[in-house]
Amino acid sequence: MPLMTPENLIRTYFDCWVQRQFPPLTTFFTTDCDYRECYGARYHGLPELQAWIEHQLQTQVVTSWTIERFLPVSTTCYVVTWNFQAQTDVLTNFDGNSVIDFHDGRICQLTEYETKHQTFRPFAN
Repeated sequence: MPLMTPENLIRTYFDCWVQRQFPPLTTFFTTDCDYRECYGARYHGLPELQAWIEHQLQTQVVTSWTIERFLPVSTTCYVVTWNFQAQTDVLTNFDGNSVIDFHDGRICQLTEYETKHQTFRPFAN
């Protein structure tokens, strides 16, 4: 498979969660990738990443992972803003940002940050 642009690669990866079908992870990630989730879990290398994905597919259904913005920092680093929704025993819905670094056209490091989807304005008149 030819290498995708970083934006297409990220879109395709997010879509795999919604479709619940993944090509080989080397399509997206380097073999020594580092993936840090917004709640603190961290996976290093393809075996850990594969184990996490298999676990999540058994316990969670991603109903939507919508990309709102791509912010290229450099040719090898992107910040992506998104909204994530999933069903486990409860519905999860939050906004987030990912800082995604690339090496040789694949993700070598991904760090997620969460923000609350529901907002309020405490000082609005």
